[in-house]
Amino acid sequence: MDIIDQPALNENAYLSVDEVTRRGYRFEFGDYFNQAIEILKGNVGAFALATLVMFAIQIVGGILPFIGTFVGLFLTPGFYAGFVLMSHKASLGEKPEVGDLFNGFRGGAYGRVLGTYLLTVVIMIALVLFVAVPIILAAGPNVQVLEQLALDLSSGSKFDMDSLSGLFSNPDLLWLLILVFVGVIYLGVNLCLAMTFATLHSTSATEALKSSFRIVKGHWFWFLVFTWLLSICSTLGIIALCVGILVTYPIAMIGIFSAFDQIMKGKHPIYPN
Repeated sequence: MDIIDQPALNENAYLSVDEVTRRGYRFEFGDYFNQAIEILKGNVGAFALATLVMFAIQIVGGILPFIGTFVGLFLTPGFYAGFVLMSHKASLGEKPEVGDLFNGFRGGAYGRVLGTYLLTVVIMIALVLFVAVPIILAAGPNVQVLEQLALDLSSGSKFDMDSLSGLFSNPDLLWLLILVFVGVIYLGVNLCLAMTFATLHSTSATEALKSSFRIVKGHWFWFLVFTWLLSICSTLGIIALCVGILVTYPIAMIGIFSAFDQIMKGKHPIYPN
């Protein structure tokens, strides 16, 4: 069932993208983090167990012969949608359950989220390929180093980073690599709300991406910092003997939802009327 109503009918309904962009909003780090912590605090068991189940399924699926490489492409969007639906349920004062994690694979929501995820992957790959030819041309005699790097990364072998010194001595190549890095980050931040839109809104993948762009526009830097902080939070969980990630990963996921939730409910508007 789709969650978003247009226009909003009550405090728990979401405004349309047009209405949010018309009103504008102030980016409120504290409120987003506080909401995420409050949601998790009252449901830490469900979210921690859901995280454990998700990682277990992804690990098992990833080692399956022949199809393991592609399993993540189909599991990731479904689990993402499941976390969004769990977070939304908790935000309404209801108690999410571990089984709610699999609601992300049901109905039209999964098709929309899967399409949005795959389209995002295609866009990222297209960006990399767009500059791949110039990079290879700029590499010149060092192209074999790039080939060896790609082979080592794909096979998990150790690569001698000293051999990259010749590549970085070429300023043209260095700028192209920086361009790829900046481009991927720029698109990634602009699309950070796309899968949440796809989960809670009956819309196509392209519309989900456009909606994310429109909402992030004007606040790109703050979304960059916000997602960066959430990523650090997840990383700290891995450092803590991997056990901490059962708490820090949900905070990161709920944090994105909380930002979406408050923004789309029209909280902190610049032009209220």
